[in-house]
Amino acid sequence: MVAILSPAKTLNLDVLEKDKPICWTKPSCDADKRRQVVQAMQKNAQTPATFRKILNVSAALAETAKQYWMDMDLNGRKNHRSKPCIYAFDGVAYKGLDIQMLSKSSVTFLQDHLRIVDPLYGWLRPMDAIEPYRLEMASRGVFGDGKSKNERGKGLAEFWKPAIRTSIEREQSEIEKTRGSNSQIMIVNLASDEYSGAVEWHTSQVVKVVFRHAGRVVPVHAKRARGLMVRYMAEHKIQTLDDLTKFDLEGYIFQSGESSPVPFNTSSDIDSSPVLVFDRSVESAPASKKKK
Repeated sequence: MVAILSPAKTLNLDVLEKDKPICWTKPSCDADKRRQVVQAMQKNAQTPATFRKILNVSAALAETAKQYWMDMDLNGRKNHRSKPCIYAFDGVAYKGLDIQMLSKSSVTFLQDHLRIVDPLYGWLRPMDAIEPYRLEMASRGVFGDGKSKNERGKGLAEFWKPAIRTSIEREQSEIEKTRGSNSQIMIVNLASDEYSGAVEWHTSQVVKVVFRHAGRVVPVHAKRARGLMVRYMAEHKIQTLDDLTKFDLEGYIFQSGESSPVPFNTSSDIDSSPVLVFDRSVESAPASKKKK
């Protein structure tokens, strides 16, 4: 079982403490595609208006982002700002995951059971070292206006899709070597649509997870819940759907009547995938308790 997450725009650039567990690893998805993205963004950074339009940010944020891109090494060598992505990403989901509080065994578990779908690196393991950057999978115009015959005119999700497929197939091959040819990767989709669109679902079994707050999906709560579920998987070493349905952090409860955990299929349509639904009441949410 492998959970997938989106990256975060917010980064923690503090120097990583020396006592953090397990060794850093190097991104292995497709170094050439990463290089193409870096070269394109370094070129875009020379035209402020274009650069800001691609990133959809203020002038101040664009200046910081430009520095990130111009400092980046084309060959992916680490610099003084590099750190494992699981410690670098600092958005709402990652605050729910709270990697700083996980034990060494839990972080080691995540190295094998968590992947991050990324617009610069493609397919990341938690301890893969990354450089700080600003970019989203939905960013348009990275390779130009898209009118070129060159396939790089496509959006980043389409650009990365073949490389991510290759990465999944490589991991599938490793699983078959150790567990037999009937074994298949089960992907727990905790990524947003923007990022999960870069994954070809027919390559694996996939289950979609929906988090509700008082009966409806509230984006900020859903984002945090994705990180909470990854934390739960790490702490309890979850590897089956039955165990995953026991997730209960911050008041969430599995809704069996609204879920469809079986059967699996090999459709490329994520909407046809099994769905696990979790809900919680307003009263059970930690923030609500604090307000009282």
